Amino acid sequence: MRYSVLIILFLGLSVQLFSKEWTVSSVPNPKKNYGGFVSNPDGVLSETVANQINAIITNLESNTQIEIAVVVLNDIGNAVPKNFATELFNSWGIGKQGLDNGLLILTVINQRRVEFETGYGLEHILTDSYCFRIQQLHMVPHFKNENYDLGLLNGVEAVEALLVRGEIAAADSTFATNSNYIEENNDLNYIEENSSETTYASKWEPFYLFFLIYGFLYFLYFVIFLIVKYKVGKIADLHKRYHSMNAYAVWVWMFFFPIAAIPIYIYVKKQRSLWRNSPRISPNTGEIMFKLDETDEDAYLKSGQITEEQIRSVDYDVWISGIEGDVLILPYKRMFNNFNACPKCSFITYKLQKDTVLKSPTTISTGVGERTYECKHCKYIKVETYVIAKVSKSSSGGRSGGSSSGGSFGGGRSGGGGSGSSW
Repeated sequence: MRYSVLIILFLGLSVQLFSKEWTVSSVPNPKKNYGGFVSNPDGVLSETVANQINAIITNLESNTQIEIAVVVLNDIGNAVPKNFATELFNSWGIGKQGLDNGLLILTVINQRRVEFETGYGLEHILTDSYCFRIQQLHMVPHFKNENYDLGLLNGVEAVEALLVRGEIAAADSTFATNSNYIEENNDLNYIEENSSETTYASKWEPFYLFFLIYGFLYFLYFVIFLIVKYKVGKIADLHKRYHSMNAYAVWVWMFFFPIAAIPIYIYVKKQRSLWRNSPRISPNTGEIMFKLDETDEDAYLKSGQITEEQIRSVDYDVWISGIEGDVLILPYKRMFNNFNACPKCSFITYKLQKDTVLKSPTTISTGVGERTYECKHCKYIKVETYVIAKVSKSSSGGRSGGSSSGGSFGGGRSGGGGSGSSW
C-alpha cells in the first residue's frame, strides 16, 4: 500500500508540472494574490531571489511611484509572448493611472523569450534600445545557462539603476548606438515571423517528458504487483493472503493505468474471493470448517461486531466445524471508511459527528472550535475543543515575497512599447 500511494502522488505531481498552459486571465496577479510584484506560479524562481526582486521593486515604487511586474511562466501555449505581454500589462493596469509609468518583464521558458512591456510614461526613459541592451547584457547570457534567478535579478537591478540613477553599464559601449543596429538585432520582426507558431521542439518537449515519466510509472506499477504477488504466494494463511492484496483491490488504478490495471483488478478480485471462501481447517481440532451465512453468523458475533457490520466498518466471516465451541471468526475491515476504534469499547464504531466553530479567528486573535465524537455501539461521546490559527494578512504561497501591501496595480496603460530577446 505504501508503494501504491507514492505512485499516485508522483503521477499526480507529474501531471500538474507538465500540463499547465497559462492564459492572460489565469496568470496570478502578484499584487492581489501575494502582496508583491513577482508572479512565479511554476516555481521557476527560487523564493530567495523572488524576495530580493520584490524588495528592489518595492523600494523603487516607494521612491519613484514606478510599478514593475515580473512574470515567469513555463508555457503560454501558442500565444505570442509580445502580444501576451501587452494584453497582460493592460489587464492588470501596471503603473499609476495618468502617469502610465509601468513595466512588465515577462519570461516564457518553453519559447525561450523575454519581453519588456513599457507604459506610455516610461517609453522616453526606458527606450526600446535600452530594453534590448539590458536583456542582452544582463539577462540572456544567464538564461542560456538556465540560470533564471541570476538573469532576472540582474535585469531588474539594471532597470532600477537606469530609472533611478540614469546609469547604463559600461559594457553597453560594446553595442552600436545607431538605429540600424537595434532594428537588425533586437528581434523586432519576431512577432510577424512567429505570430502563429512556436518551434516544434519547444512545443512537444513537455509531452515527451510527461510520457517518459508516465511510462516509467506504468512499468513500476506492474513490477511492484509481480513482487507482491510472489510474496503473497508464500503465505499459507488465506486470511493474511487476502489482506496482503488490498492495495490492488481498488478501482482507482484503472484510471491511471487502464491497460494493466483492469486485468490485474479482475485477477485480484477473483483470487480474494477464492481465498475468502475456501474451506478452512480448524486450528484447534483439525476438522474441516464450514462458513455460515450472514443470518446464522450473528449468533456467534458480539453485539459490537454486529454493529460494525451494520455500519459497514468491518465485515465478519464465521466458520464452524460442528464440534461445540470450535468457532473461527475472521474480520475483514473495509477500506476507506470513516470509523475508528472506540476508546471505550474498542470496536470500529467511533467517528467524528460534528465540527463547530465556536469563535472565528481574526488577524489579531485565535479562534476556538469544538469537535464531537460518538460511538455507534456503546454511545460513548467525547467533546474536545481546539485552537484555530489567526487569519494571515497576506500569503506568498511560497512563490514570492516582499511587499505586504494589498490591492492591485495603479491602472496604467501600455501601447506596446518595449523590446524582446530570445536565447
